[in-house]
Amino acid sequence: PIVEKTEYISKEKALEIFSSKYKENPIIQQSLASLSSNPFLAQIDVKVKDPEKYSQIANFIREKATFKDLVDHLNFTQVNQIAERVKRLGNFAQSFLILSFLIFAIASILVSYNTMKLSIFSMRDEIAIMRLVGASNRFIRGPFIVQGLLVALISTSLALLFLGIVSFVFNQQAKAFLDILDPKEFYQQNYLSLFLYLFLWASFISLISTSLALRAYLKL
Repeated sequence: PIVEKTEYISKEKALEIFSSKYKENPIIQQSLASLSSNPFLAQIDVKVKDPEKYSQIANFIREKATFKDLVDHLNFTQVNQIAERVKRLGNFAQSFLILSFLIFAIASILVSYNTMKLSIFSMRDEIAIMRLVGASNRFIRGPFIVQGLLVALISTSLALLFLGIVSFVFNQQAKAFLDILDPKEFYQQNYLSLFLYLFLWASFISLISTSLALRAYLKL
């Protein structure tokens, strides 16, 4: 089905919603108080699964003879314009996020690579001794892999802690901006999933950086 949800809003409810929305505006409140009758009309809010389907619903209502005497007007044009803008913004945001993701991934690998390079350089004497006594490449590589995983764990914990603080402190502002998403509730419900995803990604970057550094400087 195209329609996800419909909601009937009476004249009284529409006036209540409008008054509540502009309760901090004294001019609007005075104007409403001076009215002798309710200027709002009853309405039916229609929510569709795909914003591009609004036109189909609008055409159906216009063409259906049953609705001609019941429907005063449709605000489809405004909704359609908003839907188009949201779609364009969504496409832009998706492209921007993909590009940002690639840039941060490359930057993370480079930072991790240089960190591991410094670690290898600081342990060069110990590595030389291990080679002299016949240590295998796997044995030499092990501590650096463990170190990389510990760094991934710590960085994931710090990132998640920062995200949690932001979602709690700026919850009201973010909720008002996002409208349909409560950041604090989303964080609480998806804490473990976020931790697992971030840790796996950080571990993947760490393993790649460690492998590249070991191969370049130790020929392992």
